[in-house]
Amino acid sequence: MRHNARMPPKPAMQIFLRFLFPLLAAALLSAPARAVIGGSGPVADLPGQPFSGVVAVLSGNGTYSGALVAPEWVLTAAHVVAGRSPAQVRIRFNLPGGPVIVPAAALEVYPGFHGAKPGADGVWYGDLALVRLASPAPEQARYYGFYRGPALHAIITFVGYGAWGDGSQGQEGGGNAAIARMGRNRIDLVLPGAADGKVYVYDFDGPDGLGNRFGNPADPANQAILGEGVFGGGDSGAPVFVERPGGWRILGIAIFVAPPQAGAPLRFGAIGGGTIVAPYLPWIQRMLAER
Repeated sequence: MRHNARMPPKPAMQIFLRFLFPLLAAALLSAPARAVIGGSGPVADLPGQPFSGVVAVLSGNGTYSGALVAPEWVLTAAHVVAGRSPAQVRIRFNLPGGPVIVPAAALEVYPGFHGAKPGADGVWYGDLALVRLASPAPEQARYYGFYRGPALHAIITFVGYGAWGDGSQGQEGGGNAAIARMGRNRIDLVLPGAADGKVYVYDFDGPDGLGNRFGNPADPANQAILGEGVFGGGDSGAPVFVERPGGWRILGIAIFVAPPQAGAPLRFGAIGGGTIVAPYLPWIQRMLAER
């Protein structure tokens, strides 16, 4: 899908990166990563609902998010599980018959991940990991394929177990491993800085262009979409979907969020983003095939 959002000129982009990504790195290193502010509220755990394979990742004492991508594999963010042992990670499926918790048997962190540390371009890459389950996922849980198309201007739907709130007040509650929430947005920028990876970025637009950070707020293609949201506390590793004729496909995973100004609440004007999965598919497919 094409839209007419305008890219910042190169000097502005360089200034933007120098400001934005050190802030994001500090946020990731100092607190659990973030989940859905705004959005459409809780996702019901109903028979046949499309997000039964979106899981809560219980890593250490934290609650994060992930998605089932094969009967014994969950995709999440590397910073969610890096440095942990499998004994410290469990996967919770919230299903109509009640929750099912499956321990991890192995953790596979993408080998190019070196922590949430900005590189020369101010961006970190390769923040994704796979969790191998100790037993196959429950039969009711769906697993998802991947989207290989263009990411720029794609309409995305993200589902995770993080905090809730709204664009006016910001985050009002913490993450909850029993409640998944859904939000939507539009990818505004794709940052291609690494040879083996890309990062997507979006802004959290409010009514009448309030909080718009990218593009022309008067352009209908750049105005807030129904249910627009941003990640909040607990959504790290959450799947970022695009809807295709064959169902939901994973375009990326949730990695970071930044408020409109340092120290401000996550209100309209916040920025979110994360890892685009397609460049890492050879590694993902190799991991799934080797076990």
